[in-house]
Amino acid sequence: MNATPEWVDQYRPISPADVRIGDVIGNKGPSWLRTVEVEEINGPQTHRNQRQWTFYGKSEEGKPVCPTFDEGDEIRLYFRSDT
Repeated sequence: MNATPEWVDQYRPISPADVRIGDVIGNKGPSWLRTVEVEEINGPQTHRNQRQWTFYGKSEEGKPVCPTFDEGDEIRLYFRSDT
């Protein structure tokens, strides 16, 4: 049995407005970090007529990250699987 839990997509994507502190989030873009554990949320703020949220937290490697998402961006909510 693998000692490291696998990351599994939750059932559905969520919008930036639905993210809460403690959530583990990511997106499906190939150039972005897979997951971030959210420690602080800044937003929504308006930038170029688009609402934006910035999420402060740590990557899987424990490095500080702060991705920003627009209102229409799709975010994936992750959870750890025990199997």
